[in-house]
Amino acid sequence: KVIAFQYFYLPGAVGITLGRLLHLSFYMMFYLGRLCSLLTFATFAYFAIKRMPFGKLLMGSIMLMPIVIQQIASYSYDCIILGLSFLTIAQMLHMFSSEETITWKDIIFVCILSALLAPAKGGSYLPLCFLILIVSNQKFKTPKIGWIVKGSVLSSAILAFAINYKIIASRVVTSDHVVTWTQTPTPTFTITDIITGPKWFIKILLMSFIGNSDFYFNTLWGTYMGSFQQKVSTYFIV
Repeated sequence: KVIAFQYFYLPGAVGITLGRLLHLSFYMMFYLGRLCSLLTFATFAYFAIKRMPFGKLLMGSIMLMPIVIQQIASYSYDCIILGLSFLTIAQMLHMFSSEETITWKDIIFVCILSALLAPAKGGSYLPLCFLILIVSNQKFKTPKIGWIVKGSVLSSAILAFAINYKIIASRVVTSDHVVTWTQTPTPTFTITDIITGPKWFIKILLMSFIGNSDFYFNTLWGTYMGSFQQKVSTYFIV
């Protein structure tokens, strides 16, 4: 697991719970959970597109990509993560382009979004929270308030990430380049490796991207669905 907070799994859990309360069959309960995940993302998507000051069609097109549809209609935590990501981006851009003074409702809202999104996937989505820096201080009552708000948003995000990381670290035993999540040691890289060897880490990222670029592109457009058991023909993808 890479997430200590369990709210990312809430939609599917709600669906299963409703199915059990209604005494539905296994399959009906199973698909009810997936339906709850889909409806949850649809709610996030509605408010994200509504909040976007521009590029609504582009954001909607990204939301309808095959790999996105697959993830949001499953029990994956990507349902909440992607929903929060789109809504966070929309809110940040709304604050950036707004001609009116930013209200406290907007400030509280973006702080909550940042705190909820930052712990996702070991902090992979934490950089999105730094979009608050593009908002001009002139949008606030005073420049000083602007810096305070930006600091508060980033602090809430970093604090949530730190709490999540601390919880996960307490469950992990590390030795050299092996991380033990359960009983089976898995070779991997640790935060210490990244900090002590940034150039080496960047090289690993670039080589991974170049070596797997075709796989990333194909999965993005739905060539491989499910658990990669079946490959969809490029003819149908086009």
